[in-house]
Amino acid sequence: MLHTFKIYGQRYAIDTVSGAIHKLTELQTDMLRYLKLPFESAFPSSLRYDLAKYESAKLKEAYLELKKLWDDGVFMSETPSTLPSIAPAVRDFDKSVQFSASKPVFATEVIKLADNGSAVISAVMDSFAPVKECDYDIVEGEYERIAKEIIKRVGGRVPFPAFTFIPFELDFAVDAKGYPHLVSEGKANVFEGGSSADKKLVECAIAVYFAKNNI
Repeated sequence: MLHTFKIYGQRYAIDTVSGAIHKLTELQTDMLRYLKLPFESAFPSSLRYDLAKYESAKLKEAYLELKKLWDDGVFMSETPSTLPSIAPAVRDFDKSVQFSASKPVFATEVIKLADNGSAVISAVMDSFAPVKECDYDIVEGEYERIAKEIIKRVGGRVPFPAFTFIPFELDFAVDAKGYPHLVSEGKANVFEGGSSADKKLVECAIAVYFAKNNI
């Protein structure tokens, strides 16, 4: 299964079988709708008609890039990764905020703590008053707002230092061919049955990982 998403103008994909994560172009994302497996060795001419708004040379280049990912077993794969799963490490943090059913917002508080010098910040849901499912969209928006803020700071778009947000600190590893993978136990599986808020958290963690590692 391939899960695609977009954060702060950048498109990403996670292969939920291998756990491999990739940046995609707009063209490649559009191409996914028309791809048929297995990949053909030569660029299929039908894609020129399906994606006529793109230049032929760019289509071929995008196709061959996706084909290489497939050949390497990290894109629409059927074989799980052999990279070991890693239990999330216990990480110390400077400050923590709490959100709950009565207060599902937390991004402003997290960003304010970062502005005041906290380098590592956590946010936890009150287990005695968990956010209601009908408010998951609010939580998703809070995660994405924090992710965008971190990405802006990493890229120097705002005059504040980047910070670490503990919920985004999932475990990643790079395989022998140089492909990054999400290897936190069970996290890739959230796209096959997790809540929308859990999915958004993982998406944001991936986007922040790419930004912080300049991938």
